[in-house]
Amino acid sequence: MQKQPLVILLLSFILGILAQEFFGLSVNKVCIVLVLSALALIIFFTKNIKLLRFKNIFYVIIAFGLGVFMHFFQNQIPRFPKLEKEETLIFKLDKKLKSNDKNRKYEVIAWKSAAQKIADSLSFRSIIIIPKSEEELDFKNFYQATGFVSKIEPPQNDYQFNYQKYLQRKGIFYQTYLPKGFKKSSRKSLNFAEIIKQNRLELLQKIEKSSISYNTKELIKGIILADRTEMNSVTVSDFQKTGLVHILAISGTHIAIIFGLFYFIFIKIFPPRWRRLAIISSILFIWMFAVFIGLGSSVFRACLMLTIYFSYVILQRKTDFLHSISLAAFVILLFNVNQFFDVGFQLSFSAVLGIFWFNQPILQWFPKWQNKVLNLFKNIFSVTTSAQLGTLPLVLFYFHQYSWISILANLIILPAIEILIIGALFITILVAFGLKTFAIFNVYDSVSNFILKIIHWLSSFDFFLVQNIAMNIFEVAILCVFLYYLRFIFTKFNLKTILNLGYIFIFFLAVRVGLYFYFQQKEEIVTHQYYKQKIVSRKKNNSVVFYMKNNADEMNVKNFVVNPYLTSIRTSDFQIKKVPQSVDSIVLGNKKFEVK
Repeated sequence: MQKQPLVILLLSFILGILAQEFFGLSVNKVCIVLVLSALALIIFFTKNIKLLRFKNIFYVIIAFGLGVFMHFFQNQIPRFPKLEKEETLIFKLDKKLKSNDKNRKYEVIAWKSAAQKIADSLSFRSIIIIPKSEEELDFKNFYQATGFVSKIEPPQNDYQFNYQKYLQRKGIFYQTYLPKGFKKSSRKSLNFAEIIKQNRLELLQKIEKSSISYNTKELIKGIILADRTEMNSVTVSDFQKTGLVHILAISGTHIAIIFGLFYFIFIKIFPPRWRRLAIISSILFIWMFAVFIGLGSSVFRACLMLTIYFSYVILQRKTDFLHSISLAAFVILLFNVNQFFDVGFQLSFSAVLGIFWFNQPILQWFPKWQNKVLNLFKNIFSVTTSAQLGTLPLVLFYFHQYSWISILANLIILPAIEILIIGALFITILVAFGLKTFAIFNVYDSVSNFILKIIHWLSSFDFFLVQNIAMNIFEVAILCVFLYYLRFIFTKFNLKTILNLGYIFIFFLAVRVGLYFYFQQKEEIVTHQYYKQKIVSRKKNNSVVFYMKNNADEMNVKNFVVNPYLTSIRTSDFQIKKVPQSVDSIVLGNKKFEVK
């Protein structure tokens, strides 16, 4: 506690969040926790020497109570108007979501009636689904349409992604489908945030209308304006298979490169003695850029961590890495405790921790080269490997796959990422001001398409991609302990460190073998739901048979039902049996099961 107080307080705060999340304390119990925290705070300010011995415990109690209260306060279910299955709604755009082949998706703020809209009462957030044949929504209009409203239901099976919980953390409880279009009316005024969003939307539309090729346009929109809503699924898949998906989401790398560009410009403008002013100006411009592109969670995290780090530099204080990231996490979670359950939040901080824990020890194993190119690749390899080690447990837990080609792909692509990002920013500025410099467009187009072709080529090596890796939270914990001790292989390579790592690895393998043996013996019949389709599976020993209708969308069923289920029961042996259209049910184990 003396060395890393912020880390301990952050962990206590997170424990409070988890306690409220999993135990769901009632109002009375939350009040009791608050009273205990208040007492701890009062005692902390007393001058009783005996009690001050326990001040660290009081810190922990206060942080824990604050975590419980903030989770309780921020997750109150709002009041909703009474909604029928078919309703006429008035709504305005809040955020555009990823489209599919048939429909566009939006997050909107909706009202049941014009009176409620005028009074701004009983508004609710909803996902709106609109056919692509309809025009796109914008922030300048209110919309009115009749659609089918439904509450978002939880998944029927525990192995499926809980989309309901994910949306509820964002305050969204409903989904509406609008098959017949909508009417629109101009809004009299927009608030500051909506003006920014509308300007960003118009810039995206300008890029869409430019002469640049489709893939390059989508890349620019993704890595500069944080918009991947229309990106080709093949391109996204290529980045996922090669472990380069972090390039598509604006994160620390992008913010650091753009900050470096601003800082380079300002140190050329300001005299050398005004270096602090150059840093402050660069930070301000980074935040302006972040606000313009929507201040998404990953962008906010990156800007906050960078700001905290350079605040130490400006104040001429010794930078403490753990203090910096703990403070950043604390600020983010105080504003929104639900960020802790966001996969991006967890991956961001685990990647940064991985770099902190492994980067220097790995670099020590390399010779000190005079060649700048070799040193560049050495640093890329070290940082990439460190980040991947840090995120490995979470990647396996959430995505159940790992690409062995990712380190090679990062070594090849990351040296060019600075060119891609700065070039994309320059192109975006040109398009924003209506400057059509075709020569620059063509050069950037050629470079980006060449890089995309390399990524596509790397993704074609399917044997490097390991899928359906089973991993539960207990295995994740053991793997984290393993990674903690792995550092000492680089710093203190001796028999003791090897044995410690070996014991943990053997324990990890024993747990996995035990779990595989348990699931191999398990037999069960399960009904799976995929939209309106019902699929039945029967597991016997280590093999599973899936029964589905002839007209079922087999590819999507495999991706969203078969593979996740096989991963959860730790098997890969399966077969699919098609049921004729005329058959509505099948009998398995003397019980009748519907197949639709």
